[in-house]
Amino acid sequence: MLDQIMTNEEWAGLSAETRHKINMWSMSFTQDRDVVKPQPAPVHNNLPAAWDLVIADMMARDQFGLQKYGTHLQPFNGRDALIDLYQELLDAVVYLRLAIYERDNPKVSGI
Repeated sequence: MLDQIMTNEEWAGLSAETRHKINMWSMSFTQDRDVVKPQPAPVHNNLPAAWDLVIADMMARDQFGLQKYGTHLQPFNGRDALIDLYQELLDAVVYLRLAIYERDNPKVSGI
């Protein structure tokens, strides 16, 4: 899998700690086989539509940003939107993987 992501030279240039973390991640990923299985088709119910929930969250975030920064998020605001998005997605992926791990593994005693 890693040979599709980086060359042997790039791998060799990583610190031992980083290589260890990647190896541990790779092993845990292959053990969590549910993450690669197709999900069943969704079943209709009487709960709120996900889009409605997301739109409400977006409106709340807009108000939060307005309160925090004194302006709505707008184009050409002096920031790089792609970098902002990339950084947010990196955080999101970490939180997502953490949630999957916590769901699938019992809490370790003593923590």
